[in-house]
Amino acid sequence: MRLFETLNFGIIECGHTTVTQWWNYRQFNPFSKLYFIESGAARFQLDGGWIPLRPGRLYLVPSHRPIELACDGAMTHHWVHFSCELAAGLTLFDLLGHIPELTPPSAAEAKRLMSRITVLCGGRRNPAEADLLEAQGCLRILLAWFLRAAGGRNRLLQPEAIQPFQELLRHIHENLDRPLSGTELARRLHWHPHYFIGRFSRAVGITPRQYVLRKRMERARQLLWAGTDPVKAVAAAVGYDDPAHFTRRFRKETGMTPARYRKLSREAPGEKSR
Repeated sequence: MRLFETLNFGIIECGHTTVTQWWNYRQFNPFSKLYFIESGAARFQLDGGWIPLRPGRLYLVPSHRPIELACDGAMTHHWVHFSCELAAGLTLFDLLGHIPELTPPSAAEAKRLMSRITVLCGGRRNPAEADLLEAQGCLRILLAWFLRAAGGRNRLLQPEAIQPFQELLRHIHENLDRPLSGTELARRLHWHPHYFIGRFSRAVGITPRQYVLRKRMERARQLLWAGTDPVKAVAAAVGYDDPAHFTRRFRKETGMTPARYRKLSREAPGEKSR
């Protein structure tokens, strides 16, 4: 089975909104965003560069990436916030060469699909199963356009490198609250640690230690964004016995303390309210 066949979508919220000058803030969301611009103009900053938002185009922001939004006039857009995890604990964008901007094959079809998602799931806490299935189908079509545009950069077309690590990645994903050393992970595959680190790094793109740290911080952001547990409990849930150590690491990764991140997640106006 190819990895993308285990892709699990979760549509968190969606809508159709006109934003103005107060669409100006910085986010570090634990979910991905897809925009279709209907009219007007705005921009967002991703990975250090500003990307203009233009009518008739699609824009994709992966989860766990800092993004700064700015609008000088007014812009009307369709938007979807979603998760897209693979069974092995990876996200689609861990493997997909990310393209933040795309001219869709048909702007009218892109608008129809985004509108349909809003009709089926917008403002509804528990949509019917059939509606959710259709909405996820629309989202899959939109993301498939990005997948196709990624072309040779798309590592999902070469799953053999990841295949030996699927169970190990799942193990990491399910045990972020306990120690996960490189030696222990290598032992699970019955490989020498040096050989394991080399194979893992080539397949996943980062070292095992970096991967574990990334997943700990992603889980922490999810818990801080959506939950109310104290920082100490969040630290323990992602493998840190010392809350002070967790706070230092979180600040190094995000530029803010866990408490500040949680406060901003509560203050940031949702797309629906704008």
